[in-house]
Amino acid sequence: MNAQVRSEYFTECAGAALSARRGLLNARALNHRSRDMYDMLTLAELEEMAPPDLAGPQRPAG
Repeated sequence: MNAQVRSEYFTECAGAALSARRGLLNARALNHRSRDMYDMLTLAELEEMAPPDLAGPQRPAG
């Protein structure tokens, strides 16, 4: 796996884990690396790793 693909993969996983932390996605829907990130990283750490469009403060509507 080249560096660019690997970076995109980890960014995508961090975005999924961040969405689950914020309640936008059910944590049970996470798998493999995303689940590990959800379990081990803080919200701030996930925000650093997530794609820029997810990094800002977002909360579920309602």
